Amino acid sequence: MTRLLLIIFAGMIAHVHAETTAPSVDPTPAIYKQVDADGNTRYSDTPPDTNSETMQLDPIQSISMPKPINRPAAAATAKPVAYQKISITNPIDGTTYQNLSTAITVSAQTEPSLQRGHSVQLLMNGSALPSSGYSAQVSALDRGTHVFTAQVSDANGKILITSPAVSIHVHRSSINKSTEKPEAKKPGVLDRLLNR
Repeated sequence: MTRLLLIIFAGMIAHVHAETTAPSVDPTPAIYKQVDADGNTRYSDTPPDTNSETMQLDPIQSISMPKPINRPAAAATAKPVAYQKISITNPIDGTTYQNLSTAITVSAQTEPSLQRGHSVQLLMNGSALPSSGYSAQVSALDRGTHVFTAQVSDANGKILITSPAVSIHVHRSSINKSTEKPEAKKPGVLDRLLNR
């Protein structure tokens, strides 16, 4: 009796396992070829009749893709190189001009050279000079001391660097009134009558 129950139980387990197990799928299903009476060829994955011919297909080829290469993130946009130096190259600091009658060229230089989008501005006594790049012309300077500087600005007008100041001195000769002889005093009417 016990043996009979074991056999029945084993049969029930096998039946349940068969129902829950998914049917195997052929990775390369059969393809059937059939030619009808008119000579037309047809293909199907189910045999239309017993006269159809089974075709043997080559197995499907799979391509294994290589793993993507871990590349470093794209480098951020390089920061512009900082200017190491800007200086006035002309005139020379401390130069004195006597009775200046010609124009003076004011020029500057930067290290490294001026970068794209940046501009050089030359100044005299704190006021911008009408310049073309690194140089400008000044003329008719008044007597006294004049101070020149140069600065680099970026495209937004932000000043990036300013040069040390360069000073020049302009002297002009003037007439010393203390050395002039006084004009002779003209005699009055009374003096002329007395001196007759």
